[in-house]
Amino acid sequence: MKLLITTLFLLCIFKSAFANLDNISVNSKSVPYIIELIIDHLKKVPSEEYASEEIITRLNELNENLSYLDHVNRTFFITSETYKFLLNYHFNSISFDNKISPALIKDIQEKYQLNQKVYTSFAKFIIDSTINDFEPHLQNGLLEKYSSKKLYQARNREGVRDFKLKLKYLGSWLNAMVNLGPSKFNEFLTQLIQQLLDSLASQSQIFKLHRPIQAQKYPNLFEGTLLIAPAAEKSNTSEKDETTSPADNKEKAIKAVKEIKTPDTDNASEEIDKLIEKIPE
Repeated sequence: MKLLITTLFLLCIFKSAFANLDNISVNSKSVPYIIELIIDHLKKVPSEEYASEEIITRLNELNENLSYLDHVNRTFFITSETYKFLLNYHFNSISFDNKISPALIKDIQEKYQLNQKVYTSFAKFIIDSTINDFEPHLQNGLLEKYSSKKLYQARNREGVRDFKLKLKYLGSWLNAMVNLGPSKFNEFLTQLIQQLLDSLASQSQIFKLHRPIQAQKYPNLFEGTLLIAPAAEKSNTSEKDETTSPADNKEKAIKAVKEIKTPDTDNASEEIDKLIEKIPE
């Protein structure tokens, strides 16, 4: 009995050590900067509900699924899908009673300045990007009159269209920033990142499915001792997987991709293009 208890105790310790995200490093030459911010955020604000093992599993899946994509295509896929996810996120758990106005922007800026040590780098990136997108409209006065008929009579039609798109895709983020305290905002982003990693891992399966037969394999996106064991476990079962016909594998992958539930992004492409241009190379 004592031996059983000791064994279980050691297994728990091993599992805890194995699931330590601090041992994961990002290959900065293979992934866009925003992923570095995301991994750093998860290390500083871990989830209480989403186990570290699950995060590691998603990172391993991304390593495998994107291993045959070069840096340019990896960056485009991860960046575009990340921004689509952020812009189209539905804030079901947050109340939005605040009107978007210069006063609200000012409140966010003051809170940001007072709590810079609390916000993670990823949270700062989100806040800075959103505020910067609305800065031109503070200057041209659209934030003052967007709820009135004057907006539709404005001479700068293109500016009005750009402003409306930002209200649609970023207005909810402004409300989240003003309604949530710094720590709560960090925790909210942790929950959002979990869903983002699930989405990226699922959607990236299509690249593994359609990779060329003799494709070049590129460096991993993520490195670390934690990534070795899960990869080894997968390799142990690879011989069994090889007995499955290519047609079966293709059918399973297609089914998995079709089951991916993503928000409608038809109207987000122009705004995404503008945001992608801001990302450091």
